[in-house]
Amino acid sequence: MGASLSRVDSRKRAPAAPRRYPRSVNDTFSALLPLVLLALAFFVLVVLPMRARSRLALRTRELQDSLSVGTEVMTTSGLYGRIVALQDQTMDLEVAPGVVVRWARAAVGEVARPATDGTDAATDGPTGSGAE
Repeated sequence: MGASLSRVDSRKRAPAAPRRYPRSVNDTFSALLPLVLLALAFFVLVVLPMRARSRLALRTRELQDSLSVGTEVMTTSGLYGRIVALQDQTMDLEVAPGVVVRWARAAVGEVARPATDGTDAATDGPTGSGAE
C-alpha cells in the first residue's frame, strides 16, 4: 500500500514553474560588456591602422603624381637623383653627371629639394666665410 500511495502523491503535485529572476541594469551591462570591449578592440586594432595607411598611401600617391623634370628626389632605397625624364610608370634619374638610371615612379620616397630653374646655381657653394 505504501507504493500506491507514493504514486498518488506524485500525481497530485503540479510541476514547479521555472523561477524567473528580474534582470537588473547591472546584469544587462555585464552581459554587454564583452561585446563592447570586442568592438572597441576591433576598432583600435583594425580600423585606426587602416585609416592611417590609407592617408599615407594618398600622400605618397599625390607626391608621385606631382613629380616634374628637374626635381631632386630620394628613392625608397635611399638613392638621390635628379629627374631627367618622366613616363607613365617610370622615370629616369640622373644620379651622377652623365649617369642616368631608370626607376619606377612608385620608388620615390620623398622630394629632396624642389626643382630649380638654374637661377640659384651661384648660391650652391659656401658663402660668407669671411676669408678675403
